[in-house]
Amino acid sequence: MHLAVTLGIVRQGGRLIGALQQRVAAAVRGVTHAERHSRVALLEWLDPVYCAGHWTPELITIAGGVNLLGTVGEPSVRVDWQTVREAQPEALVVACCRQMAERAARGWARLAAQDPIRTLDAVHNEQVYLVDGNAYFNRPGPRLIDSMEILAGILHPELFPYPSAGKDVVPASPYN
Repeated sequence: MHLAVTLGIVRQGGRLIGALQQRVAAAVRGVTHAERHSRVALLEWLDPVYCAGHWTPELITIAGGVNLLGTVGEPSVRVDWQTVREAQPEALVVACCRQMAERAARGWARLAAQDPIRTLDAVHNEQVYLVDGNAYFNRPGPRLIDSMEILAGILHPELFPYPSAGKDVVPASPYN
């Protein structure tokens, strides 16, 4: 709101904040109807592996998932694939820093057949999603609401409109 005050657009800033808060509230209400809450690992980098920290674990929780690796308010942390495997995520979201989903898909394709990656439940169940980390996940700001909605659509497609496939979200397949 400070920015709106500085720019002299307090009313518009208030409306924008209200609209963003309504979107978060809608997600919170929606996930209360979810039958299950998938165990989620969200990675910011693949080689070496970094699990997302800062605001991302909270986004996972709001979107109706159970965060496995990152810590709210703490920096992203380097882990190894064995650590990811031991966490056994049911959904794996790859939001590589400074990368669009298509570029992350190329990185994933180089690694997906390796042990212990190919033994992940998320891989077997085709619940690996490559998302545009650059646009949505890696920077704080209003787009984090979009990030939350992308996660909600991935985790609960029966409750939330699925994020558009293509540029922003690429479901990984064994052929990526």
